[in-house]
Amino acid sequence: MVSERLCRPGTQQQDAWTYDRVGNWTMSGWTADAKADMLTASPGSKTYTYTPRGSLKEVYANQQQAQTFGYDAEGLLTFKSDLQQTLVSLMGWDHAGRRTELTPNGGTPWRFVYDPTASVPAVVVEDLNGTPQAFYVREPDGRLIAREAGESLQYYFFDLLGSTILIAPAAENNPTDRFYYTPWGETVTAGARASAISTTANPYRYVGSFGYYTHHQDANLADWMQLGVRFYEPELGRFERRDPVPSAVIHGYAYADAKPTGATDPSGLATSAGVSGAAIAVWFFGCPGYAATEASVVGLVLPKGYPASDKLLHCIAACRLRRCGTIAMSWAWGWGKEIHDFWRNLWGKKDSPVDL
Repeated sequence: MVSERLCRPGTQQQDAWTYDRVGNWTMSGWTADAKADMLTASPGSKTYTYTPRGSLKEVYANQQQAQTFGYDAEGLLTFKSDLQQTLVSLMGWDHAGRRTELTPNGGTPWRFVYDPTASVPAVVVEDLNGTPQAFYVREPDGRLIAREAGESLQYYFFDLLGSTILIAPAAENNPTDRFYYTPWGETVTAGARASAISTTANPYRYVGSFGYYTHHQDANLADWMQLGVRFYEPELGRFERRDPVPSAVIHGYAYADAKPTGATDPSGLATSAGVSGAAIAVWFFGCPGYAATEASVVGLVLPKGYPASDKLLHCIAACRLRRCGTIAMSWAWGWGKEIHDFWRNLWGKKDSPVDL
C-alpha cells in the first residue's frame, strides 16, 4: 500500500506511505531500531521499548508517562495499561490461544464463547458476569451473519474485504450504522466520509466478517483490534508483538504484508491471499446461489412467526445480489480507469477535472 486518492466534486485528498527495505513506515516522525524491526518513535512524541522476545513493553509520551504491557509464558497479552496508569485491562486465554476473558479496569469480567469448528476466531456469545449480552449467528466457517441481543436482531453487510459497511435491524430493514475506513483499518469519524455509528455495542467493524474484534466494552483497548493471538493497532499499521515465524522479506510486526486493502490476517499469524480477478468472477457468477443460501440461513434463525419474515428474506437476497453486482462492476471500472489513464499519460494527454 503506497497511496490512496479520494476524489469528490471540487476536492481531492491523497495520502501516501513510504517504507524501508523491510516494510517499516519511513514518513516524517517514524523511526525503527538498527535491526529495522522494532518501532522506536512515531509522530506525537511517542517512543517504544520491547521485551527480549520482541513484544511491546512500554510506550512513553514525551519521555514521561508510560503505558505498560504484560504477557504470559506463551507470549499472549495479559495486561495493558493506559498512559496515565489509571485504566488497566486484564485478559485470560485458553489452551487453544483463544481469549476467553477480559476485565476492563478491575470491573466486571467479560467472557467469550467461541465456535471451535470455525476457521476464523468466531465469538458466538459475549457474556458479562454470567449473563449473556449478545449472540452471534455465523456461517459454518465462522463468517458473521447477525447479532442478537435481547429481542433485537441485527444483520451485518460487508464489503469484499470482509469489513462491515452496514448494520440493519431485522424489524425495520433500515440501516442504523454505516462504516467507512482508512486503508489500514481506522474507522473514519470526521469529514465527508464520516461513519454513522449508533449506540449498538458492536465489536465487528474492519474485517469483522472474519473475526477482527474491536473493543466496545473497554476504552483502554478501543484503538486496538484483536486478530486471533495478536493485537493490531491500525494507527501504526503494526502488531504489538513480533510474528513467531520470521519472514525473510518483511519485518515481524507488519500487518497483512503491507497490503491492507487486499489481504487479511484473522489468526494474527498468517496473511490470507488478496482478491484477484478470478475471485471477482467467482463472486459475481456464483452470486445468485449465494444470495439464496444466505437468505435461507437467515430464515432458519428467525423465530417462528417473526413479523414480515418473507419480506425480510427477499430483501436480504436482493441486497446481496445488488451488492455483488456493484462490487464486481466497481472492480472492472477501476481497472478500466487505470488502463485509460495509463494510455492518456503515455500519449501526453492530461486528465481534466471531469476525469477526476
